[in-house]
Amino acid sequence: MPRRGNLESRQAHRTPLARAGGVLSALLAAAAMLVAAPAGASSQDVHFTLTPIFFGSVVLGTSSTQQSIVTNSSLQPIYFISASPSPTNVGAEFHASQGSCTAAVLPGTSCDLSVVFAPNAKGLRASTLFVRFGFHDLSGHVTRAATIATRIQGHGTPPTFTLSGGSAGSVKVLGYGSASATITNTSIVPLTVHGYHLSNDGDHDWVITANTCPAPVLPGGSCNLVARSTRTGSAPTPRRSPSRCWSPGRAPRSSLASRRFAGPACRSRGTHRSSSRRSTSAR
Repeated sequence: MPRRGNLESRQAHRTPLARAGGVLSALLAAAAMLVAAPAGASSQDVHFTLTPIFFGSVVLGTSSTQQSIVTNSSLQPIYFISASPSPTNVGAEFHASQGSCTAAVLPGTSCDLSVVFAPNAKGLRASTLFVRFGFHDLSGHVTRAATIATRIQGHGTPPTFTLSGGSAGSVKVLGYGSASATITNTSIVPLTVHGYHLSNDGDHDWVITANTCPAPVLPGGSCNLVARSTRTGSAPTPRRSPSRCWSPGRAPRSSLASRRFAGPACRSRGTHRSSSRRSTSAR
């Protein structure tokens, strides 16, 4: 009987020590969680990081999609709430969506937000992307949240095409000619010809008579603009003379036609003399 009492006494003395050891272990675990939290922040705050997006050059009329990587640096899972460009997003050139961030993002893991860039003007286009994530309770309600911003930018570039040909070669004065210019769509988007005009045509010798371009001209496709010349140059005004004709090569030097048009030649010198005599006798 005494031995039994001693055994019970020893067990009674060990129980408080075991309980103290359990409490100490719990305190150490809590201290470890506090150490793992970001410096200067509470373990209950929402922390995550974002990567900026640089789209490069995007042709006007097209769009490009890239991702911003979200990394959860909190101690709890975080959930997507919203993602939107800044209010100065002119013309709604940037559009954001949750991408792959459709479920809980566990601590230390990442997901991708999708951002679409559709430039409506050439040159540098930039905005700020605001992203919001938060904690959920067991009912799925947001209990705490944080918003982080990152830069998004790209360059809008105009579509390209080439214009080649268009030479009619040599056209005689008072003659007609035609020329065909080829348009080739070298861009990655369909293009539509909205207008055309002629330049360096002070005498209005040319007029566009045909346009074979469909609407639109697909990438890599070609079409033609056809121009026709009117009667190029003007007929020279002859000087008054009994012969009513010009001798070959004797056109007035001041006339445009003197360089390219010799004029109607007289039949013979005898014809000139007889005409002259008749006019003299008439007097």
